[in-house]
Amino acid sequence: MSHGHILSEPEYGHYDVVITGHTHITSLRKCKDTVYLNPGSASRPRGRSGASYATIEFQDNAVLFNTRVLESADIIENLVVSFNK
Repeated sequence: MSHGHILSEPEYGHYDVVITGHTHITSLRKCKDTVYLNPGSASRPRGRSGASYATIEFQDNAVLFNTRVLESADIIENLVVSFNK
Protein backbone atom coordinates (compact mmCIF):
# COMPACT_ATOMS: atom_id res chain seq x y z
CA MET A 1 0.00 0.00 0.00
CA SER A 2 1.26 3.48 -0.81
CA HIS A 3 0.16 7.04 -0.12
CA GLY A 4 1.29 8.51 -3.39
CA HIS A 5 0.68 8.64 -7.09
CA ILE A 6 0.19 5.36 -8.93
CA LEU A 7 3.50 4.15 -10.29
CA SER A 8 3.81 2.53 -13.70
CA GLU A 9 5.87 -0.27 -12.14
CA PRO A 10 6.42 -1.13 -8.47
CA GLU A 11 9.74 0.22 -7.29
CA TYR A 12 11.10 -3.05 -5.89
CA GLY A 13 10.13 -6.64 -6.64
CA HIS A 14 6.94 -8.11 -8.06
CA TYR A 15 3.54 -7.34 -6.55
CA ASP A 16 0.13 -8.84 -7.28
CA VAL A 17 -1.70 -5.72 -6.05
CA VAL A 18 -0.57 -2.13 -5.48
CA ILE A 19 -3.02 0.07 -3.54
CA THR A 20 -2.34 3.79 -3.60
CA GLY A 21 -3.97 7.02 -2.49
CA HIS A 22 -3.05 10.68 -2.42
CA THR A 23 -4.65 11.71 -5.73
CA HIS A 24 -8.25 11.26 -4.43
CA ILE A 25 -9.13 10.06 -7.96
CA THR A 26 -10.60 6.59 -8.47
CA SER A 27 -8.45 4.31 -10.62
CA LEU A 28 -8.40 0.57 -11.29
CA ARG A 29 -6.20 -1.09 -13.90
CA LYS A 30 -4.04 -4.12 -14.57
CA CYS A 31 -0.56 -3.81 -16.05
CA LYS A 32 1.20 -7.08 -16.82
CA ASP A 33 0.52 -9.20 -13.72
CA THR A 34 -0.08 -6.34 -11.27
CA VAL A 35 -3.42 -4.75 -10.32
CA TYR A 36 -3.21 -1.03 -9.47
CA LEU A 37 -6.04 0.28 -7.28
CA ASN A 38 -6.77 3.78 -6.00
CA PRO A 39 -10.13 3.84 -4.18
CA GLY A 40 -10.52 7.60 -4.59
CA SER A 41 -11.82 9.46 -1.56
CA ALA A 42 -14.93 9.24 0.59
CA SER A 43 -14.51 12.75 2.01
CA ARG A 44 -12.55 14.90 -0.47
CA PRO A 45 -13.09 13.41 -3.93
CA ARG A 46 -11.56 14.69 -7.14
CA GLY A 47 -12.43 13.66 -10.67
CA ARG A 48 -15.71 12.72 -12.27
CA SER A 49 -16.85 9.89 -9.99
CA GLY A 50 -17.42 11.89 -6.79
CA ALA A 51 -17.06 10.29 -3.35
CA SER A 52 -15.93 6.68 -3.73
CA TYR A 53 -14.47 3.58 -2.10
CA ALA A 54 -13.15 0.17 -3.17
CA THR A 55 -14.08 -3.41 -2.38
CA ILE A 56 -12.04 -6.57 -2.87
CA GLU A 57 -13.87 -9.93 -2.88
CA PHE A 58 -12.05 -13.25 -2.72
CA GLN A 59 -13.87 -16.03 -4.57
CA ASP A 60 -12.95 -19.67 -5.27
CA ASN A 61 -10.80 -19.06 -8.36
CA ALA A 62 -10.78 -15.28 -8.65
CA VAL A 63 -10.43 -11.95 -6.92
CA LEU A 64 -13.03 -9.27 -7.77
CA PHE A 65 -11.95 -5.62 -7.47
CA ASN A 66 -14.60 -2.86 -7.56
CA THR A 67 -14.52 0.90 -7.17
CA ARG A 68 -17.92 2.21 -6.09
CA VAL A 69 -19.88 5.44 -5.66
CA LEU A 70 -20.19 6.15 -1.93
CA GLU A 71 -23.86 7.20 -1.84
CA SER A 72 -25.35 4.49 -4.09
CA ALA A 73 -22.74 1.67 -4.10
CA ASP A 74 -22.98 1.69 -7.92
CA ILE A 75 -19.90 0.24 -9.59
CA ILE A 76 -17.56 2.75 -11.25
CA GLU A 77 -14.99 0.20 -12.45
CA ASN A 78 -14.56 -3.52 -11.91
CA LEU A 79 -11.85 -6.05 -12.63
CA VAL A 80 -11.83 -9.82 -12.14
CA VAL A 81 -8.48 -11.55 -11.79
CA SER A 82 -8.69 -15.33 -12.19
CA PHE A 83 -6.15 -17.79 -10.87
CA ASN A 84 -5.64 -21.54 -10.85
CA LYS A 85 -5.65 -23.48 -7.62
